[in-house]
Amino acid sequence: MKAIKRARVEAEKKTMRFALLFTLLLLIIGSKVEAQIDPSSAMLLNPGKANVRDSGLDSGRYTVKPRSDGHPVRKNETRSRAIEETTPAPTPAATVAATATPSPQFVGPQKPPQRPPQDLPEFGPQDFESPQAVRTPTDLRRLNLLELSFAPGYMYNESKSSFTPRNYYINSPTGTVDAGIWINPNLGVHTSFTGTINANVNDSLNNTKNATASSQWFAAGIRSRTFFGESAKSPTLTFGLDYREYSFRTPSDTLLRNKLTTSGLHLTMEAELPTDGFGAFTIGGEFGPKLSHRETSNAIEFRSGESPEATAVEVHVGAKYRFDRANALFWKISYGVERDQFSGFTTVSDPVTGMPQTDVGVTNAFTLFQLGYSWGN
Repeated sequence: MKAIKRARVEAEKKTMRFALLFTLLLLIIGSKVEAQIDPSSAMLLNPGKANVRDSGLDSGRYTVKPRSDGHPVRKNETRSRAIEETTPAPTPAATVAATATPSPQFVGPQKPPQRPPQDLPEFGPQDFESPQAVRTPTDLRRLNLLELSFAPGYMYNESKSSFTPRNYYINSPTGTVDAGIWINPNLGVHTSFTGTINANVNDSLNNTKNATASSQWFAAGIRSRTFFGESAKSPTLTFGLDYREYSFRTPSDTLLRNKLTTSGLHLTMEAELPTDGFGAFTIGGEFGPKLSHRETSNAIEFRSGESPEATAVEVHVGAKYRFDRANALFWKISYGVERDQFSGFTTVSDPVTGMPQTDVGVTNAFTLFQLGYSWGN
């Protein structure tokens, strides 16, 4: 009996050793398999570590249960039953959250929002602008509120009359200053001044004596301008009404010459005819139908007659070259005539004929060339 018991004990020990080795082998294989599956499957297979027994005999697929006679027996449990026993039942809140969570939707690549052209910096390229967004260049003539010009020139003045003191000619350089203020593109005010420089006149019958002379023109008035179109090549027509005064001055000791003054209202007209966006021809004229004329004696008291009537007319042509809104060059040739008609007799006899003159007429003609610069703003 002792031998049988000893053999039985030895057999049980061998069985236990074999079971222990087999259990360790299963644990090693199970850990490698669990490392290769994804985390979500591992959570489904083994969500709770507290429910799994840590002993080597109870941690695998097999569970050792003691028999009634004391011998352990292995029972194979299916994977599905182990999952059902170890996985906790879902709560109602989790079920509602799972159903309420929307399934993810695939959204394709979206284009970045494009900024409108007006939001771009001014210095950036704007090639994408449509042709309709490009504005037609504004006529630069309409933008100027103030226009100033200076023009040197040369003048030839010849006065013809049957009365010798009113028969003379002078020629000299001139200078002109011109200013205009435009209240709006169609209405403005204008003023100008022109004077001779270093002029002289003959003061003797035998051409042995000359006297200094000065001719000056002053004008101030209003301007009305009309544009025949919207582009820079549109012609313009300007009408004006000026008060003008012409004066001829000589020293007080001259013997043959008097001081002369003519003043009154002049109607003016000028047309500007652009040839392109850079240059334009100008043509215009002035007319003073009824002017006031008077003589002022110097060393010798004399007059050409009584009740003088004066009329003046002038025409001019030229061209203007605009470089930009502010800068322009121009040239102009003017020819004007003033006609003075006296009645009655002269107060002294004519120095040449020795006889008094009656109903003296004077034709005073001016030819002026100007080349100038104009600035506008």
